[in-house]
Amino acid sequence: MRIPLLLTAITAALCIMGCRAEPAPAPQPADAAVPTTDNAWPFPPTTLPHADGRLALAEPQPLPGAVAVAFHPARPLLAWADGETLRTLDLDNGTSEATPVGHWIADLAFSPQGDLWLAADSAQRWRDGTAACRSEPYALDRLLGVDAAGVTAASYTHGDGIGPLRRQVWIDNDCRLEHETTAPLPAGVRNAGDDPGAAPWRETLRPVHALPEALPGRIDGDRIRLDDATAIALPGRPMAVSPDGRWWVLEHDGEPALWRLDEPD
Repeated sequence: MRIPLLLTAITAALCIMGCRAEPAPAPQPADAAVPTTDNAWPFPPTTLPHADGRLALAEPQPLPGAVAVAFHPARPLLAWADGETLRTLDLDNGTSEATPVGHWIADLAFSPQGDLWLAADSAQRWRDGTAACRSEPYALDRLLGVDAAGVTAASYTHGDGIGPLRRQVWIDNDCRLEHETTAPLPAGVRNAGDDPGAAPWRETLRPVHALPEALPGRIDGDRIRLDDATAIALPGRPMAVSPDGRWWVLEHDGEPALWRLDEPD
């Protein structure tokens, strides 16, 4: 079911909403997914406080092309979107895989049970490296919330005389449309990245890119704030942190990298 827009969509005016990038080059072999760290990486280890002593973010591994990243909720596994390629890395043994998806991957997130949702034109649910289902094409720009029953996602356009519009869809685990709304962006929301989305269709839906609560402090841009007076500079802006807090993906000047939190040498 679709709700037609009553006003003409002017996609070209949406650069302030986050224009889509051009398609990425042809996927690279899986063994090229995570280059080894070299001496050109500009950041030294960053020491953070910890209940058992002091730990350090160290040994960064660049994640080329990563526009969205997600950690598995129960396994040592990282997934990220690289153009039209889905990449995964086993954090225990370093095994990486690259899977062509056929569409630009705008966003991704793991469900609580470990399924991987992609916003790749349609909403796609993947399990064990295989697409379990795909929704109708909704030209999705980002995922907003996920739970054990499905996902909510949004696309953005522009209406004459109204301005930026958000089309939000709620998709179940069979990739079927449950609910749909189209409305202007709320006042004060400047772009798609600031948009919290409409009220959840289900109360169990949780934000897809929320950081774990058990961090040593509050994330404030590229710093971790321990209290009102003390903040530690990080090597970049946190994009994701593993549930156990051991692995961090930090982005600096458009270059994401995977860092490990461990005892300093």
